Amino acid sequence: MSISQEDNINQLLAQAENTIYANPQEAIRIVEYINTKTDNPAQRLHASYLLTTSYYIQGTLDKALEVGLKALHDNTQELSINNVKLYALLIKILKELELNKLATRYTTAAIKASNSLSDSAIQEWLQGKILQYNTVSDSAEATQKTFQRLYKSKAYLTKFTGPFQTSQIGNINLDIAALQLREFQLDSVSYYLEEAYTESKKYNPENYLEMKSLQLFGNYLFLQKQHTAAIDSLQVALRIAEKFTHLQEQISISEAIADNYLALNDLENFKNQNAKTQLLNSAQTDVENDAVNIAFNFSSNNEA
Repeated sequence: MSISQEDNINQLLAQAENTIYANPQEAIRIVEYINTKTDNPAQRLHASYLLTTSYYIQGTLDKALEVGLKALHDNTQELSINNVKLYALLIKILKELELNKLATRYTTAAIKASNSLSDSAIQEWLQGKILQYNTVSDSAEATQKTFQRLYKSKAYLTKFTGPFQTSQIGNINLDIAALQLREFQLDSVSYYLEEAYTESKKYNPENYLEMKSLQLFGNYLFLQKQHTAAIDSLQVALRIAEKFTHLQEQISISEAIADNYLALNDLENFKNQNAKTQLLNSAQTDVENDAVNIAFNFSSNNEA
């Protein structure tokens, strides 16, 4: 590959990375083009990480796992930060699917990969992500431990100045806010939501982080019994979610909007919103089951 072509591919990778949070479909288009233009293993691994991230943001967990697992398995080159980032993302997805044993296996592999890089910043970044994903049960004691892990994770990631650092911090703020909402600890929720929303403004408008911030803000306003304001926030979040074609996010937001209409005793809009939610549910394929099957099949086929 010529130097000029390699530089062009790297520029396209950077363009895709900057596009993911606001327009994952466009990022997928760019990455798929890159894959037709390069055989460079490092570039293809980077492209696989970006493709996995894009599919995750779209809610297509089956495709995210299929691309990510295959990329790590096929990579025979020297380990890089993209190996570690891809491991971390796969751990997150496996945790969300409650495939905890498999997530633990990949956590061990991720730590081994990060240690081989001899880069303390990367190792701290990974420690932060593992802490973030390592949530525990709903008991009061366990919830406090989860808070401590999230605060510690944020401290780790604050010291890291690599790509996606802002979005990583923003997502931890949202994790903290969501846990506070669940525990009805409302005094400091707005602080973490405002932090996340401010960080979302560093990306193009109507991005994934903004959507999640507005969704949680709507849930916060519901608990504050500010139902009209909650509906306004959730409607904007829903419009962004529709751009991502992320049906599960759309369903969650639509259900929250309906709850607010019911609280206002606006039965006509409650009925209409429920009908929209039912349409979304009927359009939602069983992506989670497909993703679980892909993970199990891949693991079974590639066990030593």
